[in-house]
This record gives sequence, structure tokens and C-alpha cells, in this order.
Amino acid sequence: MGDYKAVAALNASLRKTAEILFTKFNPYFWLKLALVLLIANFTLGGSGFGQNLSSPHEDLNFNITTEVLIVVIFVALFLIALSLTFQYLSSVFKFMFIESLSKEDVRFIAWFRGNMERGLALFLFTIAIDLVLILSMVILAVLFFGIVFYFENAAVTILLATLFFTAIFALAILSSLISSFTTDFAMPLMLGRRLGILEAWSRIIQLVRENPGEFIVYLLLKIILTLITSVISGVIGIVVILVVIVIAAIAVFGVAAILLLAVGAFPALSPILLVAIFFGIILLMLLMIFTGYVTIVLTLPIPVFLRLYSIYFIQYFDPDVRLVSEESEKPKPPAARKRRTANREKMISDLEVY
Repeated sequence: MGDYKAVAALNASLRKTAEILFTKFNPYFWLKLALVLLIANFTLGGSGFGQNLSSPHEDLNFNITTEVLIVVIFVALFLIALSLTFQYLSSVFKFMFIESLSKEDVRFIAWFRGNMERGLALFLFTIAIDLVLILSMVILAVLFFGIVFYFENAAVTILLATLFFTAIFALAILSSLISSFTTDFAMPLMLGRRLGILEAWSRIIQLVRENPGEFIVYLLLKIILTLITSVISGVIGIVVILVVIVIAAIAVFGVAAILLLAVGAFPALSPILLVAIFFGIILLMLLMIFTGYVTIVLTLPIPVFLRLYSIYFIQYFDPDVRLVSEESEKPKPPAARKRRTANREKMISDLEVY
């Protein structure tokens, strides 16, 4: 087991994580790196808007005007655009996270400009994979229900249901592998060798074909590491959330009591209460983001270790990637050179005596 590159990468990433974050401890670097990771992981989920616009029940007296439809469409388009914007920013900041670890520094403007094109390629690739996955699931669902309704046979339905859910499970596994390999290997290849995302994937497929056992061991270790680190991160995250909830609850109840007393004494202040509620919602959202940031700051060694693990692994198979190096890999003067230097110094010292 010790001969596998995945095990060697595990040891190297542990040493490098300790070196970057603890041996060379820099609080500003730690906080900035956590901010990069926060944005890299920050995406907005899609929001669906579904309405039954045809033949509403008359007893509900529900009428949808053109203005309402325009507002709904506008809000839907705005949320989609916002979601795509955050997904693009996330793609760029994922490369920035790698570059920050590689250069042991965080430069927001320089790193962002240098990774805009790579981030766009990753963003488009992710969108394309998601669309293919959704389309595949829709086709499977149409085939399943179409055949079931056509035959109307219990045995056929059970057989098709088994095949359908097996296919869905296989698609989920395939999607997870593509996402994992893109993050773990394609991104370091794109950054380290200046490759496009399709070129990086071509290189990954070649490496997997040449070293299938190594990649299987890597995946098994990665699953184990992910489970362990998820538990640790989850416990720390829960503690942070509980602390923030207690502090926020005290603040909210205090402010609410003051506002209610003020409105009770002065009814004219009711509009101020509505404004306060609006700003309270905004503050709640900011508090959620802050909670996520604090959690990342406290658990930063975990994502750094996992990111370095995949980088070291792919570097063992493609030396041109060279994004990170160990302390032991840095050039040191050979013993012979040390001896020659010592002899020279001794000769100079002897001459000075004479």
C-alpha cells in the first residue's frame, strides 16, 4: 500500500499543509485564503417557479394579470442571472485558491485577472455537463413512463422501474466522478500546464488508462478522507452556528422589544418598523455569510489539505504540473560543496594569520 502514489501524496499534503499554515503562520494569509475559499464555494441554487396558469378553480377567484406575470418572469430571470454570476465567480476563485496555495500568497486582483479565462472555461464545462445530465434524466423518465403506460403490465413496470433507478444511480455516480476529476485533476492541469479544459480531460483519460489501480486507490482514500473531514467540519460548523444563533437571538429580541415599545407609544413610527424588518432580513443574510466565513477560518486546514492532496497526486504522474513542492524538495547545497566552502574559509583564515 505504501508504494502507491496516493499514499505518498497523502503524506506530502500533510507536511505541506503544516508548513504553509502553521510553520509559516501568517494570520493575514490565513484570513485572505479563507475568503477566497468562501467565494469559491459560494453558489446560489436554482429557483423554480411553477404555476398552474390554465383553468384555475373559480371558487379560488385567482386571476393572474399581465403585470404579475411580467414581475414573476423578471424575478426569475434576475435569480437565474444572479445564480450564473455567482457560479462563474466560484469557478474563477477555485483557480485562485490553487494559485494562492502554489505561491503561498493571496492577491485578489492579480489572481482574478489571470484566471478569468480558465474560470469561464470551467463555468461553461460545468453548465454543459449539468445540461447533459438533466437531458439524460428527462429522456429516461419519458421512456420509462411511456413504456409503462403502453404495456400496463405489473411485471414490466417492476422490471422497468429497476432499470430506470439503476440508470439514474449510474448517472449520479458518473456525474460525481466527472465533477470530482474536474476539480481534483483538470483544474491543476489547466493551471500548471496552461491547458484548456478539454485538453486537461484528454490528459486525465490517458493517465487513468495507464494507471487504473492508482486512481482507484486515490478514490478510495479520498472517500475515507472526505467522510472523516466532513464529520469534523460539521461539528465545528454546528458549534459556530449555535454561538451565532444565541448572540443573534439576544440582539434581535432586544431590538424588537425596543421597536415594539416605541411603536406602541408612538403609532406614527409604524413605517419605521417595516424598514427595520427589511434591514433585519438583510442583516440576517449577512450573518449567515459571516457564519460560513468563520467556519471556514476555523476549519481551513481541512480544505487546504484535501486540495494539496489532489495536486500532489496528479504531479506524481505529470511532472510538468509543478504547482507545489515540499520543503525537502527545495535545492540544498550538496555535502561536497559544503566541504569545499569550509576548506576555502579555513585557507583564508590561515592566510590572514600569516
